[in-house]
Amino acid sequence: DASYKSEGISSLAVDGNVLVSGHWDGMVKVRDASRGQLVRANTRRLQSRVDCVALYRNFAISGSLDGNVCIWNLTTMDPILEIQMGSAVSGLTASPNGVCVKCTDGIVSLELNL
Repeated sequence: DASYKSEGISSLAVDGNVLVSGHWDGMVKVRDASRGQLVRANTRRLQSRVDCVALYRNFAISGSLDGNVCIWNLTTMDPILEIQMGSAVSGLTASPNGVCVKCTDGIVSLELNL
């Protein structure tokens, strides 16, 4: 049974057996998608709350309404990069070359050379 308590989950992204969840308390967590078991979580909260998440290669990406996008190493959940978008971030989608960010001002494509 892969069910678990919602724990204030605000967003989800799944790629194969990896599930990343964003939370209202600023946490980003990695779970085994088939079992729902927690694998790891970020140790530093860079956002007061996480409104959207995406998976890109070996990275988890989180976005928030304060305009902050954070890129996390999926293996360690250490922050790699923090980007201030200038307007609220309400959506993230991985693309072959990076990530598309849905902001109040429009859609921005971030090419990631990580």
